[in-house]
Amino acid sequence: MFEIGAGYGRWGMRAWKAAKVCGIEEPEIVCVEAEPQHAEWIKLHFENNGVPTKNLTIIEAAISGKNGEADFFVQWPGWTREKSAREWYGQALAKSPWEGAQSIKVKTISVESLFAPYQDKIIDLIDIDIQGEEEFIVPATNNYLEKIKMIHIGTHSDAAEKEIKKFFESKKWFCANYYKSGELYNTEFGKIKFGDGVQTWINPKLYET
Repeated sequence: MFEIGAGYGRWGMRAWKAAKVCGIEEPEIVCVEAEPQHAEWIKLHFENNGVPTKNLTIIEAAISGKNGEADFFVQWPGWTREKSAREWYGQALAKSPWEGAQSIKVKTISVESLFAPYQDKIIDLIDIDIQGEEEFIVPATNNYLEKIKMIHIGTHSDAAEKEIKKFFESKKWFCANYYKSGELYNTEFGKIKFGDGVQTWINPKLYET
């Protein structure tokens, strides 16, 4: 399982626990996170839950169109770095001015470089929450789709929602969830007002295997 934009790895940890319950002896979790404090917390989070280091890979970088370096917002305007890391999880590549916000230089990694070491493996789940970059990053997974069972995405704009939907429909993937950002929906859990949007897409060729 890949958690891209992992924060402290809450979904990666839940995936590991779920895999163990299902009898998978050696679940592999890959967490991609650019915020330095959050990346450190991923390590502590998994250690505190007894996950062997061999089951976790932490990639401290922002997913991007290329390998290199980029400015990355890490501090909310008027907050300290510590408070921003603890109470805010909207850190993102700094592509436009944001008055009062602070950024740092972080490493970037391309989709190709991220998935290359795993090209011979089936990926059960990819969770993506990357603050607007999803519109560009999701289509870049095209060459790896035959090895991916499911992709779950947090969306952050109407344009991203439309482009991602168009992409997966062209691949004939099955849509399990489609909730637009800012909208109120009746769900199986009751009425929910979505902040980020949510899309879940399933590869029909792998889902039952």
